[in-house]
Amino acid sequence: MTMDAIQGNDATKSVLTQYPRAVAHLRRQLDDGRLGLIFGAGVSKPYGFPDWKELVDRIALDPDVDAGSVFTSDTDLLPLPIFTEVLYQRYKDRHHNKFSEISSSIGDLDRLLLAGWRRVIHRALYDGIPGDSSALYEVESAYQHLIKVVKKAPFTVTYNFDDT
Repeated sequence: MTMDAIQGNDATKSVLTQYPRAVAHLRRQLDDGRLGLIFGAGVSKPYGFPDWKELVDRIALDPDVDAGSVFTSDTDLLPLPIFTEVLYQRYKDRHHNKFSEISSSIGDLDRLLLAGWRRVIHRALYDGIPGDSSALYEVESAYQHLIKVVKKAPFTVTYNFDDT
């Protein structure tokens, strides 16, 4: 590895000097089209997207769910998937009559409720996120540092709720 290859910040130099074989192996896999990337949901936190608990709390406080701040304290008592299901049932109970006036079909009612629920999730997820994507390019994040690898890798998997 040449000194030219060890340019950049201290963290980069540290990784390159501590793990030269691993870095070389990853580079070879990338060059051969065999490197895939997997990102967890936390990769979007620097952009202002919520983690799962914060997302569920935002959903609970949404006016269409209206579970209230007291209800959000229960997120510590139940696993988040169960708590989210409780919130969805609350949403359905609150909006069932409104949507049944639109259609008496069970299938239509289910579709209308799910569409409304998706709107609640979308509002909770994107609350405070700039509508102009150019502002997101200014954020210091893993994506910013790995975009060249993402573009070259044959696949990238994200476990994110958002679409960054």
